Amino acid sequence: MYEGLDNFILLNQLEELNLSNNWKLDDFACDKIARLFRNSTTLTYLDLSNIPNISHRGIEALYKIRSLQTLVIRGTRAAEYPFIELLVLMYQEVNPHCNIIYK
Repeated sequence: MYEGLDNFILLNQLEELNLSNNWKLDDFACDKIARLFRNSTTLTYLDLSNIPNISHRGIEALYKIRSLQTLVIRGTRAAEYPFIELLVLMYQEVNPHCNIIYK
């Protein structure tokens, strides 16, 4: 399952990535995505909505993508995390240009 994410490695000019409603993705996939796009200067939008296996740990891994401006996490376990506001503040301290949509 995770090997398929390697296909994104050569997409250097990718600006938007919508992986919503992909029930197979999880926190490990978020870490893999973060490593693949950590040097991206173009990826500004990432939609991970309605993926129930993504928790706050997966979202924390995505801070490595410095180019992100919008991160959508509606319908994830992360969005239901009791300290979601704290997680958003922590994320935005590292990446102040990113807007996290969780409601």
